[in-house]
Amino acid sequence: MWARLGRLGRLHVGAIAAVPCALSLSYIRPCEMETKPAPAKPGRAAAIYLSMGPSGAGKDTLLLGAREAFAKAGDDRVQFLQRDITRSADLTTDLEANVSPEEFKRKESAGEYALSWHAHKTCYGITTASLEAGLAAEKRLVLNVSRTVVDKVLKEYKEKRGVEVYCIALNATDATLKKRLLARGRETPTEVDERVRRARMGDPYGEHVITVFNEATIEEGIDLTQKALTGSLKYSLWLVPQDAEWGTAAKTIIKDLSSEHNMHSFPPHITIGKSFVTNQEDACERARRAADSLNPVVIQPTTTSTSSAFFRAAVFELKLTKELEAAHSAVLKATQPDGFDIAADYRPHVSFLYGVHDNDVLSRAEAKLRRKAGMTGLTDEFTAQDLVLVMTSGAAYQCWTEVARYPLRWGNPVCALKI
Repeated sequence: MWARLGRLGRLHVGAIAAVPCALSLSYIRPCEMETKPAPAKPGRAAAIYLSMGPSGAGKDTLLLGAREAFAKAGDDRVQFLQRDITRSADLTTDLEANVSPEEFKRKESAGEYALSWHAHKTCYGITTASLEAGLAAEKRLVLNVSRTVVDKVLKEYKEKRGVEVYCIALNATDATLKKRLLARGRETPTEVDERVRRARMGDPYGEHVITVFNEATIEEGIDLTQKALTGSLKYSLWLVPQDAEWGTAAKTIIKDLSSEHNMHSFPPHITIGKSFVTNQEDACERARRAADSLNPVVIQPTTTSTSSAFFRAAVFELKLTKELEAAHSAVLKATQPDGFDIAADYRPHVSFLYGVHDNDVLSRAEAKLRRKAGMTGLTDEFTAQDLVLVMTSGAAYQCWTEVARYPLRWGNPVCALKI
């Protein structure tokens, strides 16, 4: 999944030229006004989720599992809308209503469908009555639709009416998709490769896309889907290295150490601020506001260390400069509630290995990290020029996904810590 980090939901495409490490950061200045985070929208707010995903992603498993879990919990915030379909009754699900082609044409001509589309000699429609009733009741509505109607929904409901609209993209890595499709035995390996290739060409992206990677257990996938549908996913903000040489070297070492110790790899990053739970629209707004108050940040690696903490097994510690401390403070102000202690200890680092390992393993990993760092220039400072919003719900970090990235620009005001 992490191989695709940066494509899903990317706002900033392409690399910005690295700022010379020797460039002064004296332009950074305190804000004249306090940055107040907007409160998250209430969980009962109406929303529209357009469900989609390639064959093999397990879309039905996750959605039906989430629906069952909501029912067992007596949680009525989420409603799965039924769609009309011109297919025989024995081929429809309980979320589909069979109608004749003639009846469909009549209802479509009479304007009874808020959304309608045609594919593979079959007609589909979501009635205006059901959609409007759900919105009026402040339900979070799940619609099984075609990608061809996404732009219309965004324009008519998000832009014109201010309704939260998301594409919930239930997905998996190429390797997982191919494995599941081959297990069905319906297509040759060549046909499966082509199917996955075509599916990737149509992957949605943007701030409105919530990607749920079905790469862990079914239970974890259902839990992520439930959180996505109720606007309660967890998000984090990362600074990422822009120096191609430093970033490439770091990725290589992370991949090597992770493979050696049977862990999933992950992209090099610096967590800044603290994670927060909200809906994705609000998370993007908070991230944007934080980025607008930051300059690019020069990062200075200092020494390696190991820990029993899962996400700090083997790390490169970073110097807590005034600039990095100010950036950390600005992110906290943009993402945390009033009264949060922004002066709490911050230990910036770049992780190179996750997991819980014994002392011998950690000693060998640190020795290898030190050796490779000296060979590849990882002790050199680098500049972080992007603030990346990442969905970090769940312990299965291989299912974390990038939502969007926001470029940091010279001249932005940076809120300094009040000491």
